Amino acid sequence: MILLKRVSDERERALLKALQRGERPALHRVIQQYASRMYCVSALYLNDEGAAQTHTEAVLAGARPDEGTDSVYVWLMSQLYRELRAWEIDRGVTVMTELDVANAEQPPSLSVVQVKRGRLKAALQTLSPDLRLTFLLAQVDGASYDHIARITGVSPGQVHSRLNQARKQLYPWLLYAGVLRRSGC
Repeated sequence: MILLKRVSDERERALLKALQRGERPALHRVIQQYASRMYCVSALYLNDEGAAQTHTEAVLAGARPDEGTDSVYVWLMSQLYRELRAWEIDRGVTVMTELDVANAEQPPSLSVVQVKRGRLKAALQTLSPDLRLTFLLAQVDGASYDHIARITGVSPGQVHSRLNQARKQLYPWLLYAGVLRRSGC
């Protein structure tokens, strides 16, 4: 197990150095390895697939990590977070209210899964940008608290707190969408 971790760390360092030198094969490897994860987080964060594609491509096109960077994943997601927040600020995007979510019903011709997905996407928009990104990185992308802390620039304790706040705020919507079931009697 330790040997695998050491090999993985060495590969990560080699990939970072190749990216810093601007080597095209390294960029292609990063795109293969991380593009779909970045797009998925962006699409759920923005609730706009076209914008998600544009921002994912923009971050990957400028993939040149700084000298002190020690993780490709953390560096890319940090860049993506900055890109998405700047776009939201430029557009004056605000957090949706619960009333907006309640009115975000899907047409009845859609399947149950599509309706649930639409309600969940709408519910995610009720979270503040910091809570939304923390929730998406943890629950969708499976990032560790340490990685999320490094991406967002807060402590792991703050990540834990944000994740709990996001879950608390989303709980009624997840129940409503049928993603969760009430426990107990």
